[in-house]
Amino acid sequence: MRSCCCWLAISFALFLLISNLAAKVFWLSSLFGKRDVAGRIAFYVAVDQYSTSSVTFKSRMLSMENDEDVVELVDKGNENVRLLCESHEIPLVMVKFDDSSKPFLNSIDLYPPSTAVGTVISNLIKQFQWQRAVILYQDNFGRQFRPQLKQLKELQHIYFFVVQADLVTVRKFLDDAMEMNMLGPYYHYVFTDLDVYTLDLIPYKMKGCNITAIRFVDDDAPVTKRIIARLKNHKATNGSWPIFTSGTLPTYVAVINDAVSVITKTAIVLQNSLKPESVDCRNESVWRGGTTFMNFLKATAFQGSTGHIQFDGYGKRFNFSMQIVEATTQGFVKEAPFVMYKKSVEKLSGNDRYEGFCIDLLERIAEMNKFNFTIHEVKDKSYGTPDANGRWNGIIGELINGDADVAVASLTINFVRSEVIDFSVPYMHLGISILFKKPEKTPPSLLSFLAPLSLDVWMYMGAAYVVVSLILWLVARISPSEWVCSHTCQGEEENKENQFSLGNSFWFTIGSLMQQGCDIAPRAVGTRMVASVWWFFTLILISSYTANLAAFLTVERMEYTINSAEDLVKQTKIRYGTLNRGSTMQFFKDSKIPVYEKMWMAMKSSEPSVFVNGSREGISRVKQGNYAYLMESSMLEFYVERDCDLTQIGGLLDSKGYGIGFRKGSPYREAISQTILYLQEKTVITELKDKWWKRRGGGKCDSADGKSSISAELGLQNVGGVFVVMLLGLGLAVGVTIFEKLKTYTRSRHQKKDNN
Repeated sequence: MRSCCCWLAISFALFLLISNLAAKVFWLSSLFGKRDVAGRIAFYVAVDQYSTSSVTFKSRMLSMENDEDVVELVDKGNENVRLLCESHEIPLVMVKFDDSSKPFLNSIDLYPPSTAVGTVISNLIKQFQWQRAVILYQDNFGRQFRPQLKQLKELQHIYFFVVQADLVTVRKFLDDAMEMNMLGPYYHYVFTDLDVYTLDLIPYKMKGCNITAIRFVDDDAPVTKRIIARLKNHKATNGSWPIFTSGTLPTYVAVINDAVSVITKTAIVLQNSLKPESVDCRNESVWRGGTTFMNFLKATAFQGSTGHIQFDGYGKRFNFSMQIVEATTQGFVKEAPFVMYKKSVEKLSGNDRYEGFCIDLLERIAEMNKFNFTIHEVKDKSYGTPDANGRWNGIIGELINGDADVAVASLTINFVRSEVIDFSVPYMHLGISILFKKPEKTPPSLLSFLAPLSLDVWMYMGAAYVVVSLILWLVARISPSEWVCSHTCQGEEENKENQFSLGNSFWFTIGSLMQQGCDIAPRAVGTRMVASVWWFFTLILISSYTANLAAFLTVERMEYTINSAEDLVKQTKIRYGTLNRGSTMQFFKDSKIPVYEKMWMAMKSSEPSVFVNGSREGISRVKQGNYAYLMESSMLEFYVERDCDLTQIGGLLDSKGYGIGFRKGSPYREAISQTILYLQEKTVITELKDKWWKRRGGGKCDSADGKSSISAELGLQNVGGVFVVMLLGLGLAVGVTIFEKLKTYTRSRHQKKDNN
């Protein structure tokens, strides 16, 4: 019976410390009930992680199947165990709620005092400003709440409940409340069980009620993340078991982990002073090192899975925190790149199914404000418009009806929507733009070398050439300095010659224009001034021509049939439309600007309908040709970055912003708006946009265009016109030469005949 009593003393502590000083191996033994599978696994996983290079910790499970006396004493409660441990100076580590009011000096309790939960509930009631509330608690008569709920429903204006029950009873209570239609948006339930947040509350929250719970586990603590990883690894190795089904750490498991941590930290400190002793539960023997061990246990302070761990003189937790969690639902319209299905070879569920700009933004907001969220898609896949009776559909309707607490999507802030829901500050600014298909590129013509200058400039340049040549000839004829004697004139005025004949004047100007020059040089001041002005003119003109020539020879130009919204109104060949039942459609419908009014009339009367049910449908119609899609610039930029056949026409038709939607009077609005402003100030939102617009599949068209412009080569189609001009010039020169030869030959024959 000796061992039986000793194991009993540790049964509620879950641990018995036995040291082997020679090998520095510490055995941590535990005593669990046959049905406490979760406790066994949590204990095993917790002990396994605390061994060091100098100390090894090993776990040992003790069976109490045949120890009926032990079972009987355990069933009598914690106080009997504590009295036995106190009489033998055996330290006791409690991992269950202790409602005893009598202080014990030989035990520590990892759970928060029951008074702490009461204080939290009291503060919540004050914060919610409840004037009256109903407290429901679990008793020994079973888990049937339906009779009480039926009585409460018959009373008027009873909407606030505090429910004290275990986890199984909480689920049964919510099922009963759902059947009694007591989960509407006016109802608010506060649960005292510390593990309510691990339940799947989506079916109940979808009814619109408010659910508040208390959480003791610190999900952000590094030790919590480590124990979760180890539990997942254990589950993958050993198959399915009841601890880690929800993906969150239950309080019981976290407390066991912290209890093991407290004991191992103390054992490491006292490893050289601990001595193994046998304690007989049937006599008055004591463990002489027990008091020292307990004092060190109480002096231990660290950050564990349940937050800051520190004990007072009676072994009670103090200086700790408890988190208030709200069960929420989030309404989403799936629209790339804001919300998209995540591509994965594995089957995903819950929030893991989605990714996108809005998902990342919401995760950062939730991280800063310490709340959890559950995503569900809008049933009709639309943003929402009111009908003739003022009833809204889409994501706006789900907010109004209480089907969602928050709407996170590319939700445009406008006056009509702001009358029925609240918005956060804008997280992105944008406007309506025109999406159109890029026209086919036209290859350069043979005469593309003429393209840098317009036809008018070419004509004016030709006229300038003729006029300057004639003025040069006239000034040279008038100026005395241009008349000089040839080597045979011997100073006679009538024999002086002028080098600027009409032909030479034209030759001089064309030589300057072609940057080649000639042997003729002006002598007079007047002719030099004419030449200087002409040279300056040709310098500017040729430089401008050369600067533009490369671009016109290498770039295949695209000619757009429309360049603005006004161009759309003026023609009938290209049809245009918007997303059906969206803010863009509402903008044209309500606009008083003449151009937009005409566009709305054209869209409304068009058959078949030009309105589409999604952006992808609109883009598909654009790529088929003769259709322009009016959409918000943020999404337009996303698609243009990924499809080089698409382009934006003109600028923005208006200016607005995207915001997060809330029900009227939502308590979340102010906190989330402040978080958005902070994220904007820290450029986090800018980085998210760059991630989803540019880096995640974007930038294809920019890189392709850049590559082609760098490595472009001039083909015959680019410079063929120059060869044509050269051949025409050569042909003309040969023709003129033949003509001169024939003319000279004919003249010489006539002279010979005359001489004869």
